[in-house]
Formats: sequence, structure tokens, C-alpha cells
Amino acid sequence: MRIVPASIAAAVLSMAAVSPVLAQTAAPAKISVIHAGALLDKPGQAPRGASTIVVRNGKIESVRDGFVTPEAAGVAGAPVLDLR
Repeated sequence: MRIVPASIAAAVLSMAAVSPVLAQTAAPAKISVIHAGALLDKPGQAPRGASTIVVRNGKIESVRDGFVTPEAAGVAGAPVLDLR
């Protein structure tokens, strides 16, 4: 009757392997919008003027000219950090 304990062990191990994957996909994205009065995006060149930066999970997703609302940027409800 060693088949039953082996089956249980295999089931537990397979669930443990799947759990981290499910945890990663279940977490909602952290999104922020930054309104910057000037943005230094290219070394050695003049700064951009008013810009909107969309940050998703700690990485810059997009940079737009002017001050764009979260709704217009496609991230409705995202918090705005105003650095004008």
C-alpha cells in the first residue's frame, strides 16, 4: 500500500509548484501616473517640457507630452503624483 502515500506526496508537490505561479498572476498591477513639469529623458539634450509618465509595476510604461489624465492614459483610477 505504498502507492497511496506516493500519490498523496505527488499531489502535494504538484500543488506547491503551481501555487507560486498562481500567486504571481493573481496580484494586481501597481500603476501610477506622474505629472512632471520637466523631464530629463536623454542625456546631453534639453529637458522635455510638461510630461506624463505611466509607471506599471515599477517600470516606465509610457511617456506622453503634456499633462494627461489617468483616464486618457488608459489607466483610470491610478493615483497621480503631481511634480509640476
